Amino acid sequence: MDADEAFKPILQLARDSANANLPTIRTVVMKALSDPRVFTGFDEIKQVLQPKLATCGAEGEILLRTLDLFSHGTFGDYTTSMAAIKGSSSVLLTLTDSQIFKLRQLTLLTLVHQACRDGKPGCAIRIPYATVAQELGLGSLSEDDSSAVLRQVEGIVLECVYARLLLAGQLCQKSQSLLVSSRHGPPCRPRDVPLSRAGALLEILTKFHGTLDNAKNQQNHIQTSLQMNFDSTRLYHKAVHDNARKAEHSSSGSMATASSASLIMGGVRGWSERQGDERRSSVKRSRGGLGGSMEPFNRY
Repeated sequence: MDADEAFKPILQLARDSANANLPTIRTVVMKALSDPRVFTGFDEIKQVLQPKLATCGAEGEILLRTLDLFSHGTFGDYTTSMAAIKGSSSVLLTLTDSQIFKLRQLTLLTLVHQACRDGKPGCAIRIPYATVAQELGLGSLSEDDSSAVLRQVEGIVLECVYARLLLAGQLCQKSQSLLVSSRHGPPCRPRDVPLSRAGALLEILTKFHGTLDNAKNQQNHIQTSLQMNFDSTRLYHKAVHDNARKAEHSSSGSMATASSASLIMGGVRGWSERQGDERRSSVKRSRGGLGGSMEPFNRY
């Protein structure tokens, strides 16, 4: 079951519990925070439960702020809020170990998004293990137990890969860093967007839409130009082909006429020559006959 399929029953449970008592709503929230397959949609749960929680006083505010933490907060936000209590009332739920691990995974997504946003588009981004350990509150790699911290960092990164949260990342043991790239798509799954960033995000999407429109118009212009060139070239080649065929037919007709004339003239000439030879032969025979017949008379 993917994350979206896992989230649907939880969202439906929140809708069914929208008018329930506070303990029931608290159970629904804890279930959403603990599910290892749900990493987004906490803002939707908040939107469903907010009307009821707004009437529940401080306990309701704690649940709403905790949902905000998992929507777009980090582990650093959690530790800062818990450290600021100092005997006063809590502002967030006290998280279980599984919820803390999940919040660290979400914090890693935020760290990757920030690194890709600050880095050069399309290039590989290198995030040192030391930075990851610090942001996730795991300790320092310069301490004596740095190997334990390193294993924790790699464990969280690998769990993000297995959960399909980190889509384009790999561990580099040599440089002790996480390598991510947005060349072929987003490096990781998105998180919920806070309302404070909705306007800026909408502006970015509007600019991106304008860029796509400009690219589409340029593509259509190029395609139209190529089609016109293709049609012009096709007509040119057709005209050349037609002229070549006409020239071929004209040449064939001239040769046929000349050949016919030669045959006719040759036939007439041959017939005339044969007739002349036959007449000459006839005259010679006639003269020979007369000479032979008169010879006896000439003797006397």
